[in-house]
Amino acid sequence: MENEETTPHQRASQITSVDYVGESTGFSSSLRCHPGLVREENQDCVGRFQIPLGEIFLVLDGVGGRSGGARASTLGLEEYGRFLAGLPTETDPLDGLQRATTWVKERLEEAKKSGPPEMQEMASTVALVLIHEGVAYIGHIGDSRVYRVRGGQGTQLTRDHSVVERMIVEGLLSEEQAQTHPSSHILTRSLGQPDASLELSSHQVRAGDVMLLCSDGLWAYVPAAEVQQALVKPGASTASIADALLHLALAGEAGDNISVVVLRAGEAWKEANRTQTSTGKRISQKQLLAALAITMLLAGAAAYLFL
Repeated sequence: MENEETTPHQRASQITSVDYVGESTGFSSSLRCHPGLVREENQDCVGRFQIPLGEIFLVLDGVGGRSGGARASTLGLEEYGRFLAGLPTETDPLDGLQRATTWVKERLEEAKKSGPPEMQEMASTVALVLIHEGVAYIGHIGDSRVYRVRGGQGTQLTRDHSVVERMIVEGLLSEEQAQTHPSSHILTRSLGQPDASLELSSHQVRAGDVMLLCSDGLWAYVPAAEVQQALVKPGASTASIADALLHLALAGEAGDNISVVVLRAGEAWKEANRTQTSTGKRISQKQLLAALAITMLLAGAAAYLFL
């Protein structure tokens, strides 16, 4: 039931539904954001940016319904886009994402200092995926998540920064017990803490991969098996998958705002050619030029010795 203080027009204005079809690359994506059935305000936001480093997707969730949560997620999304748009193409992706997070934290601190008292607690989670040269760079703070389905098997690529997740790791709780634990909403890290850093990882993208970014408005209300079933449905577009996931969350009573971003590398997807060292690290253009110069010097020296 809608809150009487929220008109249908206001609620509709808080809903995001956008689809991107990658006709040339075979890489497509769909973004959905919905206030849910209970909350007056949508403190989630989703976004996609084309930046010099590639294509980045983000989900941000204002923390715990605190005052300023909506402002924190919206400002965070805007500032990630602003900072990353200014990075040169040769920037190391992991370094660039961490620097962007530092920038966002600084902007949030400025907003807290200049804003009214109710904004002093503003904070947000963030989950992001940067697609760069055939690699998905994953980052998160808080309990917004990233999943991947490959070959019909689902994998959670992030681990929540929360009290119950810590208890699971320590063997004090099972996954099932964590779902109903009274501290399930308490985070150990959020975008808003001055010392919070982005937890990062990288994963090669393969044709057929499906990735999901979501807030707890999805995963906390829909069983993992049902989420995976929607993600692996044969022939489904990213739009139909995103709509199915949103429907599942709403059918599950949707006690929170819901954010869903679905990415898929279709059969036309070709992994970017990347020059690697024997350890698998990418060689930069500067390194290649330096290696070429050294090779030429050594060749010249050898020729001189045999004159």
